[in-house]
Amino acid sequence: MKITDVKTYLVNADEATRTSRPRGRNWLFVKVLTDEGVTGVGEGGGWPVVVEKAIRELRHFLVGENPFEIERLWLRLYDILHGHGMTGAVRGGAISAIDMALWDIKGKALGVPVYELLGGKMRDRIRVYGHASTPQAAERLMDRGYTAFKCGPSVEALRELREAVGYEVDIGVHCHAEFAPSAAIQLGRQSEPYRPMFLEDPVLPENVEAFAKVAEKVAVPLATGERLATKWAFSELL
Repeated sequence: MKITDVKTYLVNADEATRTSRPRGRNWLFVKVLTDEGVTGVGEGGGWPVVVEKAIRELRHFLVGENPFEIERLWLRLYDILHGHGMTGAVRGGAISAIDMALWDIKGKALGVPVYELLGGKMRDRIRVYGHASTPQAAERLMDRGYTAFKCGPSVEALRELREAVGYEVDIGVHCHAEFAPSAAIQLGRQSEPYRPMFLEDPVLPENVEAFAKVAEKVAVPLATGERLATKWAFSELL
């Protein structure tokens, strides 16, 4: 089996906003095609528009290769992109999308789920959360069966959500690493009466001392890892 082509699909998922997403939220999917008709699909995170360009640049190095040689191809792409600096959202997103698609091909060709190739199934179900910063958005998620969601870093929004959905639903607060330790502590303390599930990245995740300072002063669990993984690890559930 040989790879014959790599195609990308940039999908616009919602309307643009003037402040945070002037071009809307985009999702990038990649399809790896083979000469035996087996195709694999992956998703590239990070900056989807830029990741798409990176994948198109990598296509040349994949066509004609054996899609079963996943580890070798991963390392080859990593080496090719190594000169662009530390693995971040773009390089990690491009390699991850292709990696997913190759595992998808191998699972389909062997007739087994990908989890069997990765050591076997760990669980039958997994809990997921959505995003909601208004009671209306939260109620729509609950109608679909969600029992947890995240909102933006607003104590007022958290209060309104709790008044609307009660305390049986878990609510996380995503802070986008926007705060200095003092401001994060203030936000955390004001949030405590509304029992958030966690504060995610209240300060820069690589600033361990700041994280420790906030954790010492706030009786709310802190969450991090997403940005550390994409920024510092070799590649990016509740």
